[in-house]
Amino acid sequence: MGTIDGAFYEDIFRSVAEAVHLYSKHSSAWVVYPGVPGTRGLSTEGLEGYARSGVLIASWLYGGRAGYIELDGGAFFDLKLHLLNGLKNGTDRESPGYWGNIEDYDQRIVEAADVALIVWMLYERNMLHLSENELSNVLSWLKQIDNKAIYGGNWNLFPLIVYQVLGHVDNESSQVYQERMSGYWKQMNASYVGDGWYSDGVGGRLDLYNAWQMHYLIFWLDKMDSNIEGFERGVVRDRLHTFAKNYIHLITSDGFPIFGRSICYRLSIATPLFASYLTPGTSLNAGQVRAGSDAIMSYFVSRGALEDGLITQGYCSAETKWIENYAGRASCLWGLRGLVLMFLTNKSDAIWQATPGKLPVEERDFSFSWAEGAIKVQGKRDLNTVVLQLEQTRANPVAGILDYMPEFTLKYLEYMFERPLRRGAFDKKYGESVYKSNEPFCGCVVE
Repeated sequence: MGTIDGAFYEDIFRSVAEAVHLYSKHSSAWVVYPGVPGTRGLSTEGLEGYARSGVLIASWLYGGRAGYIELDGGAFFDLKLHLLNGLKNGTDRESPGYWGNIEDYDQRIVEAADVALIVWMLYERNMLHLSENELSNVLSWLKQIDNKAIYGGNWNLFPLIVYQVLGHVDNESSQVYQERMSGYWKQMNASYVGDGWYSDGVGGRLDLYNAWQMHYLIFWLDKMDSNIEGFERGVVRDRLHTFAKNYIHLITSDGFPIFGRSICYRLSIATPLFASYLTPGTSLNAGQVRAGSDAIMSYFVSRGALEDGLITQGYCSAETKWIENYAGRASCLWGLRGLVLMFLTNKSDAIWQATPGKLPVEERDFSFSWAEGAIKVQGKRDLNTVVLQLEQTRANPVAGILDYMPEFTLKYLEYMFERPLRRGAFDKKYGESVYKSNEPFCGCVVE
C-alpha cells in the first residue's frame, strides 16, 4: 500500500461509521452486520455490533473530533445521538431493541464492558445526555453483571471494567462492588506469568489475547484511576511496557507470526503499542508505534481485512474455517481496539504527526527468550521475517470430534441443527512448535 498517514486511519473510521449507520436496527441498539453467524443469537450479535463499534465512535468523540460525519449521498450521521439512542433502547425493557437480561456465563457480560466504556467516555466529555430515568435504565442493566458466574481467565476483566465505570458514574458507592473487584483482580493477577505475559487463567494457555484483551482492558483500569485492592499501578504499567518493548519485535511489513484463537482480531495486533505509548513510563516513541501500526494496517487492509466498513471474518480476508463457533457477524470488530486507543488522542498528539520509524526487524537480527522461556523469538533482517518457537506446557487444548469429521458431515449437521459447527483446529492454533511471520499457520487466502 505504500506510506500511510493519519488520513488513512480517519478514512477507516468513516468507513466503519458508514457501515454502523447502514446496519443499525431498533433505534441504534442493535448493529446487525452481514456475514456468518455464531452461536449467540441475533439479539446478542446485535448488541455485539453496537458495543464493539460504539467504543470506537465514543473514542473518536472523546478525542475531540466532529460529532457528525457526512455519508455518501450527502446525509449526516450524528455519532453521539447514535450512541445515546443505543444506550436508551438497549437498556429499556419495553423497547424492541432491549439487549436482554444478563445471565450466568453470558456473552452480554463481555459486551457490557464495552458498553460501560462508551458510558464512561461520554460521561467524561459531558456528553452522556440522558434523562434521569434513561440513565437509571443504563446503570441498572450494567448492574445485572453483579455476582454472575463467568468462565474465568480473561473474563475476570469484564466485570472489573463495569464496576469501575459504575463507580465513576453512579452516585452509589457500593462496598460490595469493591469486594467483588478485589476478587476478580486477584484471580487475574494470579495468572501473570512474567515478562509482561498473562496466561488465560492460572496454568492456562499463552496467546495473543495478551495484546488485544489483557493489556487493553488493564490499560483502561489504569486510565480510570482504579482503586482496586491489590491493583498496583506501577506494577501493571511495568508489565505493559515490558510486553510492548519486546512485542514490537514481532511485527514485520510482510506479516506477523500469528498463533492462537480469534485470529480475526488481527487489525488490533498493534494495540499494546498504543497502550504503552499512552501510559507514563514507556520506552516507545510515537514513530515506533506508528511504524508498528502502519505495517499491520497496510498488510491486512491490502489483503481484504476491511471491506465496506466491515472487518472480514478471517485472517487476510473472509475465510470462516478458522473462526470459532462463538464468533458472530460482529465479533471481529475487536480488531478496532488499536484504533480505539489511537483516537483517544487529539490530532495535535505526536502519534498523528510522527514520521514512522523502522521496525526492529528492519534494523538488525535479534534473538531472545520471552514469557519465562515459553517463547523464543528470532528475527532475520535480510529475510524480513520473525519466527516464534513455542514451548508451551500449559493446558494445550486437544482436538475435538469436529476436527475429525468429514466436511460433508459437518455441513449436513450445520443444516440440521441450524447453528455453526466449526473445527477448533487447536492443534494448528496452539500445537505447532514454530510460527512464522511470512507463513501464517492459517495461510493467507485473499478473495
